[in-house]
Amino acid sequence: AWLYINYAILYLVLRKRWHFPQQRSDLNTHHWYVMIANHRSWFDILLINCAFVGYISPPKFFMKRELLWSLPFGAWACYALGFPFLRRHTRAQIRKKPDLKNTDIEMVRRACDQFKKLPTTSITFVEGTRFTKEKHERQKSPYKHLLMPRAAGVAVVLHQLAPILDCILDVSLHYSQPASLWKVLNAKVDQITVCYRKREITSDLCADYYTDRNFRSYIQKWLNEVWQEKDSLIDAIMEQQRVRKDKNT
Repeated sequence: AWLYINYAILYLVLRKRWHFPQQRSDLNTHHWYVMIANHRSWFDILLINCAFVGYISPPKFFMKRELLWSLPFGAWACYALGFPFLRRHTRAQIRKKPDLKNTDIEMVRRACDQFKKLPTTSITFVEGTRFTKEKHERQKSPYKHLLMPRAAGVAVVLHQLAPILDCILDVSLHYSQPASLWKVLNAKVDQITVCYRKREITSDLCADYYTDRNFRSYIQKWLNEVWQEKDSLIDAIMEQQRVRKDKNT
């Protein structure tokens, strides 16, 4: 009900500005999925919900616990809906208390145990934070439009849920202008695009990330390649947005 109410409200406001996949008939609300996506704005959560409501099983985002205070109403709704909230620890904190390193991973495992009970789409923003030019420069990211991806979270989910998963949904998001919830709702962003592709879950993607060093290197390399493809796709999306804008003007 929460998803459909959000969709109805945003449809009235944004339907002429958003561009979703035309065909989503290859998706099923009774299947389990892992979704990976780039992260541009706090609005991404609502956008993904709107793009896929009625096509996939109920989404569960892995979210930072700090959002309960920095994004109170939206985050509290997510908390009530059973979204898993993770505590993020700095390297300095982990050096002082090495056990903290395993805290989030244990929370992910417990969340996966809950996901097994009903069809669920587990969603991870694998960049770990929203894209900004400052973060992009600080990371010296090799991608034009993306931050560097982190494999740990999605690797653990794949390992825990592999027997029941249908596929990986690789989702790409792009806004024609820098976006926030306020800017989107006030028409400061004139085009919003969502694309996806299904990726097969093969056995080589489902090993134990924390005990297999070779696998850690392998899945990070695989994710880097996925991100390189996504970077090229966003170039194509930007060109499509320019063409639409030229037609409208």
